[in-house]
Amino acid sequence: RLSASGSPPHGAAYAEGAVYRANCLMLSMLGAKIGPPVERPWLGGVQEMWPAVVLRPDFAPCLTELRRKLGGIGAGGGIGPGAFRIASGSSLDVQGRDVRIDALDLEGALAIRVTAGASLH
Repeated sequence: RLSASGSPPHGAAYAEGAVYRANCLMLSMLGAKIGPPVERPWLGGVQEMWPAVVLRPDFAPCLTELRRKLGGIGAGGGIGPGAFRIASGSSLDVQGRDVRIDALDLEGALAIRVTAGASLH
């Protein structure tokens, strides 16, 4: 009932969606093209779901570190045009201290896991 009246449901799905939204907004701030959220029903209520982007703390604990790890950064500090795109309904999960992503065009799911002491560029 609360969801139908416009109040946020304050449940696990809502909290998970908030993490996805925050990560998508950080990427957008750097110039990434992120697909719009889609509405999904959850137990009788509707929730806005952004692409499922998980940026684990060892990859990017803050916006400054995220900017450093994304290649294709333009002169203005943003990602170059078309260098980073995540479509609606897609999932991205990045884990690893020494990961650098120069370009990404994602429509689907991608999990990147790099163990300590290894790197991926």
